[in-house]
Amino acid sequence: MCANRQLEWNNVEVTLTDPTHIRVQDVFEETVEELDFRERVVEMALGYGYLIVATPTQCFIYTLPNWNTPHMFDLRSSPNLIVQAEKYVLARCSTRCCAHPDL
Repeated sequence: MCANRQLEWNNVEVTLTDPTHIRVQDVFEETVEELDFRERVVEMALGYGYLIVATPTQCFIYTLPNWNTPHMFDLRSSPNLIVQAEKYVLARCSTRCCAHPDL
């Protein structure tokens, strides 16, 4: 995933500033949070009040605006697409698709 990739949803802007670092900015509240990951970020999605970040081995689901305690689970393979709906997440990996009713 390219550095400086940016996602927007409502008043939140999420920017991948380098392969293992994400900056989250709330433009209304004028707050900035920095999220660091041990592995490179391979995919991310923002919407419906959630930020979803995938590394090659883990997926992190953050509830906006709580950036301190994400829901985490291990991945069997690295996703190349994440699609969000109001209550579900679909992650497409090279070998299969997985739906997670975790939201």
